[in-house]
Amino acid sequence: GVQTCALPIFGSPAAPSLLGISRPVVGKLALSFTPNSGNGSPITGFTISCTSTNGGAGNSRTVLDPTIRTIGVGGLTVGKTYTCKVLARNARGYGRWSSDSASAKA
Repeated sequence: GVQTCALPIFGSPAAPSLLGISRPVVGKLALSFTPNSGNGSPITGFTISCTSTNGGAGNSRTVLDPTIRTIGVGGLTVGKTYTCKVLARNARGYGRWSSDSASAKA
């Protein structure tokens, strides 16, 4: 007879859900979020990316801590407006980006 073996199939993580954006200090924004499914593989970290809507310098940051729920990004142009987004990663790779945050001034 034919023998079959069931192997688990893992995927990259689902996009996190945004909770809010804040400015803890001038030139820095912080994005709060809730992770979603790791799709069969534990989430190992997150990357946040902030892009200016009016000519400021963008920046991103990766944190390899699956328990973190707020990530700050510095190095942004003071007085410029930004939107930020976050994605999760696991052993399978990077997941999809969240939706863009509301606009915030750095």
